[in-house]
Amino acid sequence: MVTLLSLVSLVANPSAIQQYKGLKHSDDQHDAFWLADMLRLNILPEGYIYPKQERPVRNLLRKRGHLVRLRTSLILSIQNIIERNWGIVVKSPFTKINRSLLLGKPCADLIKFGASREFTD
Repeated sequence: MVTLLSLVSLVANPSAIQQYKGLKHSDDQHDAFWLADMLRLNILPEGYIYPKQERPVRNLLRKRGHLVRLRTSLILSIQNIIERNWGIVVKSPFTKINRSLLLGKPCADLIKFGASREFTD
């Protein structure tokens, strides 16, 4: 809720508002009546505007979440490439043993291990 000059205004969350069904009109006036009815019934979902002091933390948390998802995606991609090309099942490619195995040996040496060999911690 934002208060300016003793006027109260609400910020509605458009992604959480259910579209009305059965109404043939979709102009601004009917939309305003629909929102007013939802507000009157106390079912209008409000949006949240972060205070300026909290926005940098929110942005850092969003970026961290994005990087965690990206890391997981890349790890799974590497596992699939190794299994598909050399038949080696690597459950965790970034442990100390597997990292030295994957980075320290040429690809021809990896093929020698065969399709049934599993590398774990």
